[in-house]
Amino acid sequence: MESLDNNNSAYRQRRGREEYHPAAINDAGMFEMIGKCFTNYANFTGRARRSEYWYFRLFNLIVLLFFFFIFILLGSVKEMRVVLLIIYILYAVATIIPSVAVTIRRLHDTGRSGWTFLLAFVPVASIIILIYLTEDSKYDANQWGPNPKGLGDGKYIAPKNEYDDGF
Repeated sequence: MESLDNNNSAYRQRRGREEYHPAAINDAGMFEMIGKCFTNYANFTGRARRSEYWYFRLFNLIVLLFFFFIFILLGSVKEMRVVLLIIYILYAVATIIPSVAVTIRRLHDTGRSGWTFLLAFVPVASIIILIYLTEDSKYDANQWGPNPKGLGDGKYIAPKNEYDDGF
């Protein structure tokens, strides 16, 4: 009887998942990913990696907590609290478009249409969006572009419609 070595991951199958390839050439830091979100300010096409999406969300959370902390510290200085609140509202309004854009690009990366984002406005269905946003990228190119991790051959072949008569 053949013995099974569960500690040796080189010979263990990955249970139907695609093969793991470390993306050494695409190792970008947090601030590079955040900068990528702001440079693609209103770009709703293409794909966004998980790190790009979640670093942007983390950055926005840190900014929110910073403003909240300063707001608490100002305590009784009402004029400064109003100014700080106005600055935060301006920041929040300025980041609405890149937030939606990176979410749609992230959905594209998982192989879904950007219109799936509208499920976020349905109370229980927003959990489905959260699950979609945590999924890994689709291995190869899709209709929204090549894999941002550099995986696959970069060629997208559209699925053939069985009822396509050439028109």
